[in-house]
Amino acid sequence: MHRTLQACRPLGLFAISLVAIIESASAHGVGDSMAETAVRFLASLEPDQRLQAALALDAPDRAAWSFFPAHALQEGYGRPGVALGDLRPDQRLLAHKILKSALAHRGYLQALTVMTLEQALHEIEDDNPHRDAGDYRLAVFGEPTHGGRWAWRFEGHHLSINLTLDGGHVVAATPSFFGSNPARVTEGALAGTRALAAERDLALELVRSLSPEQRSGAIVSDSAPADLLTRFDPQAERSLFGNDQGILAADLTEPQRRLLRQLVAQYTKKYRPPVLEHLPSIGELQTGEGLRKENTRFAWAGSTEPGQPCYYRVVTPSFVFEFDTPAGNANHVHSVWRAFDGDFGRNTLAEHYRTSHRSAETASSP
Repeated sequence: MHRTLQACRPLGLFAISLVAIIESASAHGVGDSMAETAVRFLASLEPDQRLQAALALDAPDRAAWSFFPAHALQEGYGRPGVALGDLRPDQRLLAHKILKSALAHRGYLQALTVMTLEQALHEIEDDNPHRDAGDYRLAVFGEPTHGGRWAWRFEGHHLSINLTLDGGHVVAATPSFFGSNPARVTEGALAGTRALAAERDLALELVRSLSPEQRSGAIVSDSAPADLLTRFDPQAERSLFGNDQGILAADLTEPQRRLLRQLVAQYTKKYRPPVLEHLPSIGELQTGEGLRKENTRFAWAGSTEPGQPCYYRVVTPSFVFEFDTPAGNANHVHSVWRAFDGDFGRNTLAEHYRTSHRSAETASSP
């Protein structure tokens, strides 16, 4: 299906960014503001669009996700949501307002850059129809209400943002995926653009600061894996990383631990502080020294030379942060933040339904 890309060209994207940034802040909390905007967005849709965008909280695709372009999606997964390219300008503004309600300024600009690079690839590859900057989709799971439990996803090639809300608070912000192809633009109007520069540069600085003894623990392979180990699995498994792979944060010097904290912050601080405030286990990244040194490991694979294929991960008691140059292409990068027990709000969902069921039984008792 042909879709107009005009609204997703670089100038159009940054115009949307400007509008969103200067909108006055809501007097409500972040959860209530998201719910209000989601209600407005859904109300603006035509009936057929609403069928695409409004899904049940327990819909089959709720825990299915992908960072592939539409033509390469895994079998059986149809990306949920309504596409930006199929929306009117007023509807697109509301979609971007939802996105901006979650992302900090830096994260929002990164998301816009990822989408803009899709348009750049479309033009570089002679109008390749598979490069569609309009095919980023917004889906709402459940009914967005004040204090209710619901979720939303904004997803397309190299971007997957998943928020779960309960009781007016964000209780999950993972999986959180940002990718970039090219990682560094070498030609055209966007030459020099690096969407995920700090995520790579800080990790490279850290691994290159290690002593020979430290490197022997941190570097787990001379070659990078073909992609992220967690891929787009519905749940990130701790067993993928072993119990002793990588160097313990406790075995880093203080300057090195500072680099590690800065590296992790590149992933978490894509999101606004009110979004992070109520996430389970987020304190292990934000309090004290920022990380539980005795339970956190940094692992590296591949070259430690700039511009070469590489992979790294930071594994904490509750989270994993991964970065990779897929299939050895050093100018193509993937990065993700996963919660071992909390992706899609999984660690709060059982408690929610248990409490709701108990309340219903109490209400119906004589």
